[in-house]
Amino acid sequence: MLAIWMSAVVVLLLLCVGLGFLLALSRMKITSQEIYWQKAFANEQEKFQSQLQSQEAQNQAQKTYFSQRLDDERAKIEALKEELQNTEKIKKELKLEFENLSQKILENKTQDFHNSQTKTLAPLQKEIKDFKDAFENLKNEQTKERASLITEIKLLKDLNETISKEASNLTKALKGESKTRGNWGEMILESMLEKNGFIEGQNYRKQVDMLDEASGKHFQPDIIIDLPDDRVIIIDSKLNLNAYDALLATDSKEEADKQIKNLLANITTHFNELGKKKYHLLTKGKSPDFTIMFIPIEGAFIEAMRADTELFNKAYNLRVVITSPSTLMSILMTIANLWKNEQIDKDYRNIISKIQALQDKLNTFCSHMDSLGKGIETIQARYNDTNAALRGGRGNIMARVKTLTTSQAMPDMSESPNSLPNSL
Repeated sequence: MLAIWMSAVVVLLLLCVGLGFLLALSRMKITSQEIYWQKAFANEQEKFQSQLQSQEAQNQAQKTYFSQRLDDERAKIEALKEELQNTEKIKKELKLEFENLSQKILENKTQDFHNSQTKTLAPLQKEIKDFKDAFENLKNEQTKERASLITEIKLLKDLNETISKEASNLTKALKGESKTRGNWGEMILESMLEKNGFIEGQNYRKQVDMLDEASGKHFQPDIIIDLPDDRVIIIDSKLNLNAYDALLATDSKEEADKQIKNLLANITTHFNELGKKKYHLLTKGKSPDFTIMFIPIEGAFIEAMRADTELFNKAYNLRVVITSPSTLMSILMTIANLWKNEQIDKDYRNIISKIQALQDKLNTFCSHMDSLGKGIETIQARYNDTNAALRGGRGNIMARVKTLTTSQAMPDMSESPNSLPNSL
């Protein structure tokens, strides 16, 4: 047992010694690494300090360089400012001299220019005034047209009421002579023409004799209305109140149907007669290919159209257009507007001609202004040459005069008036 314990103690001692040896070796290794890294850190720190010092020196050199550049640039700026002030002063002096010289020249030339331009500008001013007046007239005319359109619409309403009233008052008188009925229809037609601004002999003609060369017959339509571009339109008034009056007076449906048939028959007879006359062919192409048939009684027209919806087409197949006061009023208003538009076109053409004349005057005026500008440029060039000879360049007149006045070798001209100084 003792031997075993001794062996164990020896083993433990050996283990302790080995562990101590290993621990010592480990400490020695760690110390050597610390020394290595400390040396490396010292080297890097030395390099960094060196680089930092080098960079500081470089920055100081750059600072010195740029400070010098800044001082130089400031000096240049001050020199430029001084030079600019001198230049402005010289510029003001030259400007004053040029203004004085130009004023003298212009004073001499202005009167001549004014006299030469009077003949050009006077017609130009007249053309401008004429153009302004024409434009104002055109504007006023258009304003009147808009007001006139509203008035014409009101007239249409008033006219229908007037016609209805007149038709009621004259019914009995119109049942008799056909000539009386025809005259009354023509009177209503003329009244509508006058209310739309048409003037007899200027815008329309009555009972114009027309010859049918093929048959040798003479015809006289009630109204021929003149249109722009040498065109015309023919209107013929047709009226038979007997059937319509009987229609209004009856209370029987059978009698009403009978009178409507009579009314349709009368209207058909009238447009057949107009279709055979072929007024539109007698105008030699100046008229549209139809004739307007005017029924003065609005009620008769409405009853007829209600009774036969194809009545209008039947008449138009014979080149006859059936109208009542309301529909004819629309046609007359359209024709009146055509004439107004024609007048507006004439006004525009007149304005254009005035503008062209104005343009010619302006071209002439601009030509004179160009000539004046060239003259001023010539004066400017001569002034510059004179001023350069007087003040600018080497050996200028002012420099020579200054040299002569400051020369120490100036002789006494009173002692020897006929002699010239040697310095000259």
